[in-house]
Amino acid sequence: MKNNKRTELYPLHIRNNARMSSFAGYDMPLWYKGVKEEHQSVRKHCGIFDVSHMGIVYVEGVNISKNLQTLCSNRLNKTKQTYSMILNEEGQILDDCMITYVTTNKWLLIINASNREKIIHWLHQKLPPENTVTEYNDTHSLIAIQGPKSATILSKTIQHELTTHKSMTLNHYAYKNKALWISRSGYTGEDGFEILIENDLAKEFWESCNTYGATNCGLTSRDILRLEKGFPLYGHELSEEITPLETHYAWVVKWDHSYIGKKTLLKQKEDGPKTKIIALELEEPKIARQGYPVLSNNEKIGTVTSGTLSPSSNKSIALARIKNQSYTNISIQIRKDKIKAKETQLPFV
Repeated sequence: MKNNKRTELYPLHIRNNARMSSFAGYDMPLWYKGVKEEHQSVRKHCGIFDVSHMGIVYVEGVNISKNLQTLCSNRLNKTKQTYSMILNEEGQILDDCMITYVTTNKWLLIINASNREKIIHWLHQKLPPENTVTEYNDTHSLIAIQGPKSATILSKTIQHELTTHKSMTLNHYAYKNKALWISRSGYTGEDGFEILIENDLAKEFWESCNTYGATNCGLTSRDILRLEKGFPLYGHELSEEITPLETHYAWVVKWDHSYIGKKTLLKQKEDGPKTKIIALELEEPKIARQGYPVLSNNEKIGTVTSGTLSPSSNKSIALARIKNQSYTNISIQIRKDKIKAKETQLPFV
């Protein structure tokens, strides 16, 4: 992990005996006491995650709303956060971002950590000179609080009632006389919040959430939680080799505005996507890892994009990218074994 960046909360992770690993150029916690315990905390109570490795970027300037819209497949919304994909000229996915209106001439983008430099370069390249692109990772932390008790714990921490806080909006609150930005959003499928906070308050804020019952959680449990709900992960279900119409998130494509990649998507809509993402349950508790072949009647039809053993159902689950056809007798090649699998609906749990 030499030469990796570290978030402001890195010393706290070390003090809490987190198992650290390199991820997207950062030293990040994989787990603390155990993945299953963290998973259950989020599903039944509340977990807290350091997601400060995500790109925190403000774009602003004259006509920024109009200019940013030309880069986004989804229609931007000024009253709530927008989940959108940013596409290349061929309609393939450069990244999936959370995009939030701040003021008339300012928007906030939360970018996948692995795509941070690529998307910032794309913004500089595609937005006109009068629009500025500013990173906030050096001054701010991003913390996620997830689970059915998250509103109660966060309300106690900031001493402000949040149980009626609107979904997917960015709201300003005061914490220790400084600005705190909170949205009711997350990546676990549970109720939860994402908090943008200045670095000098991040440690105190985190520990206060611990005091009220939030369990420290790492990236491993976060990945399992998102997979149980069928949420895509860039580099797995999303990439520059796939368009939104080949995913189960085609709803992020809107046809009522112009944006980069739309021309290709219109043709693909007419011709039909060549591949699709499906959800699979395996008949045996073996983990189908990314890249494992998916077979139908012993012929390869695609590959696994994500797989895990679900703590919620105790079943082996997987997402896979396959040819856009209907198949029977599906199995997954796991080393020397062919494990039978059945197609199912999302979410898994």
